[in-house]
Amino acid sequence: SASSAQARAAAARAAAAREGLALVTANHSGVYKGVQAGDKRGAYRAKMYKDGQQRYIGSFGTAEEAGLAYARAVAAKAAAGGGSASKRAAAVARRASPQRLAASGGGSSKAAARRESARPLTAAQQAKAAAAKEGLQLIKAGNASGYKCVRAADCKLDRYQVRWTADGRQTYLGTFGTAEEAALAYARSLGAKRVAEEAE
Repeated sequence: SASSAQARAAAARAAAAREGLALVTANHSGVYKGVQAGDKRGAYRAKMYKDGQQRYIGSFGTAEEAGLAYARAVAAKAAAGGGSASKRAAAVARRASPQRLAASGGGSSKAAARRESARPLTAAQQAKAAAAKEGLQLIKAGNASGYKCVRAADCKLDRYQVRWTADGRQTYLGTFGTAEEAALAYARSLGAKRVAEEAE
């Protein structure tokens, strides 16, 4: 529904602000940089160039969600390349994993902990960390993906869709690179209160 799409768009903008990311508007398209305007199903595709080749990030229900996915992918690429972006990624990793710092007693173990904490978080780890920060749960299920309303995308390896049917109407939130990212999108669409109810 329109209200659900607006809520997801607002959640994506808020997440970008929390993570210090910018959703940059592309002059030629009027949508966000790295985002292809909606297809016949109304989905928005996020893409980026890496090593001279175009990489498909995912398909999303709103332009803001696609823009956020693109911004996160660019930040992860910059972190992997080193420099100040890498230092910021290391700081995020340290905050997300305080037990690693507590376990480092000194000497080589402390240096190893620093190297470990400097590694950029994977997309799945970022989704779990974002859920925890937003007070959400990724609702588990006994299906192949491990999460409620998340399933493998048709004809796309390593992609996951969020779909469900209620009152005879099917809702599609988008296609994501990991099951955790898809589960986070579903949790955000419900809100913390409903997530807690469904997780019981």
